[in-house]
Amino acid sequence: MRLSFRNILRYSIALLGGIIAGVGAITAVESWQQYRVWTGRDPSTAEAYLSFAATNSAVVVLSLALAWLLWWLLRPRSPQSGD
Repeated sequence: MRLSFRNILRYSIALLGGIIAGVGAITAVESWQQYRVWTGRDPSTAEAYLSFAATNSAVVVLSLALAWLLWWLLRPRSPQSGD
């Protein structure tokens, strides 16, 4: 593998996207667990935790999608046949 700025950037973006998605996933699971705990006790608190879980789930999906898109856009270019 040739070490170029494009490859370093590509791997850095994938790593950063994975870290952001991982932290968001952990927080979403914790919020979901707190939602389940508070469902019978206090509906307004439970609703807040459900909102946090949904927001963090959206962060996970968006960070993975953005990381994948940038990974694909920064892929190595194959030389044109005929050039």
